[in-house]
Amino acid sequence: MESAQDTFTLDDTHNSQIKLSQTNNRLVIAVESRNRYFSLELDNDDDIPKVSDEVFSDINSMYQGFVAALQKVNDKINLSFDDGNGQLICKASFSAGEIPKDRQFSLDLQEKEPAPLAPLTIIERNMEGKFNQILEKVSALEKRVAIREGNQETNGPQSGLEMKKELGNNLLDMMVQFQTKILEKLERLQEKIVLLEQKTSNLEKEEAIFNKNNSENLTTSIKSCIYFDSTSPKAVDYVFSNHNQTAQCQKLDNSTRELPLSQPLPKTGKFEVSIQIDIIQVNLWIGIVSPENLQKKDWHKQGLYFLSSEGSIYTPDLVIKPKISSVPCLKTGDIVTLKADIDQGVIAFLINDDEINSTEINLKGTTFVPYVGFSFPQNKFTILN
Repeated sequence: MESAQDTFTLDDTHNSQIKLSQTNNRLVIAVESRNRYFSLELDNDDDIPKVSDEVFSDINSMYQGFVAALQKVNDKINLSFDDGNGQLICKASFSAGEIPKDRQFSLDLQEKEPAPLAPLTIIERNMEGKFNQILEKVSALEKRVAIREGNQETNGPQSGLEMKKELGNNLLDMMVQFQTKILEKLERLQEKIVLLEQKTSNLEKEEAIFNKNNSENLTTSIKSCIYFDSTSPKAVDYVFSNHNQTAQCQKLDNSTRELPLSQPLPKTGKFEVSIQIDIIQVNLWIGIVSPENLQKKDWHKQGLYFLSSEGSIYTPDLVIKPKISSVPCLKTGDIVTLKADIDQGVIAFLINDDEINSTEINLKGTTFVPYVGFSFPQNKFTILN
């Protein structure tokens, strides 16, 4: 059973919290906004609103798109929440060919009872209500004390003192009750803190062992969960599967079709992504480009790319020839790999673990997005993590 779960904060005035939980083909969306709780369950692809079919083909792509938008990786999708109507609003901008399209749809969430995940908030709410009751009683008692002290001839000098004593006893009782509840809550929190400290200590030990094991291997790269960006302009020419990690072109003409990946290069450390060839007609190119150049015509030429059939690396100003005399032709099952060392400023390309070409490039200070592309139809390829 495949499952995933993520929690994010929406960019709104209430700092609403949104939690996405996916198990197989089921998606649960939960939102907390201004101490109100909403949720929605999508059990199959038919539950996706019709207008969103042009944006998301299935529940998995919707989950991937929502996560990418909330992580600020994909700025073509924007999510907001209207707690007045209990609606999660999705706005998407993409292009079909050369025609830009804007789509908007909303998901109706049902309001639920407060979740049991915030007992301290509930206690505080109860304490506030009881405190207001005490204030009302204090006010009434003070008025009665003032009247009786001002009229000792009829009520006697002891009346005011008795009322003050009653007031003090009531306040003391309420304070003891509040203190007991708070102490109980603090004890439970302290138990959780101890458990979390133990888990943190174990994780730190595991991290130390991991770093020690990898410090001797300088070529070890950081691999993240990467998939194809199904909202990019030319994604409409592809059919995606395998959690958007497999793409197959459906167009029959020979125009270029580039697909950016979901994960940009990190700010430091090392990065590696491998593309497996499932079906290929001629060749593949793989490269990096800055997000602002993604909007330009022939955007793949604005960055750096490696052409597999030649083994050459192309930049806007320079062509770097391959290091080997004979570049192998790609075939089904071959794997093309991009490796980047951000700190050293080196990018390299490999075919089946054999380095074909590499070059020095300043990778710091600019965000780069990796991408792949083909120029012939029916090509199929898969990202390997």
